[in-house]
Amino acid sequence: MKPWLIVGGLFAAGLILAYAVGKTLVIALVGGISGGAVGALIAYFLLQRDKQSAAPAPEPQSPVDPTIPLLESLVGLNVAIREQALPLQALETTERVIDKLRELLPEMNENYRGNDLTWEVNRSAEDYLVRVVKPYMALNSGDRQDRMEEFLQGLSSLETALDEVLDVVRNHKQGEFSVKAKFLNARFAR
Repeated sequence: MKPWLIVGGLFAAGLILAYAVGKTLVIALVGGISGGAVGALIAYFLLQRDKQSAAPAPEPQSPVDPTIPLLESLVGLNVAIREQALPLQALETTERVIDKLRELLPEMNENYRGNDLTWEVNRSAEDYLVRVVKPYMALNSGDRQDRMEEFLQGLSSLETALDEVLDVVRNHKQGEFSVKAKFLNARFAR
């Protein structure tokens, strides 16, 4: 509404000025049209400026919740270890670690988003566990038997660390979050 007032006002001002100066109707009409045109241009630029300033600001991006993709990758890993027909002890130990991560991931990403320990638990699911399991899966059956003890030790270390994280979370020992995060990083981030 404001721009049209500007157009009308400039038209009227041009009309009055031209009539006062020229005292003829034609000159007044030309002055009014000229004033209206100038007013229209000013109104156009004001509208464009208002549109740009009134454009909604982009909504801040909320942090992406990594829980679903991490859980899906754990399901994929679980399927892969079953398809590879790992020895029963290796299969059961790997599934125990996967189950602990399945329990921890939603809670950590929901209740402790942005925490270093949450980041380390996420890394355990997407990287640390995979780095222990994938090379073992790539071995042939005979080599798997020869390397089983080493494989189980690696899984056992990760499982113990996850048990400690579960204890910290269940018992709300937030003072220990940083210590556990540093331990996980130092132990498994090689």
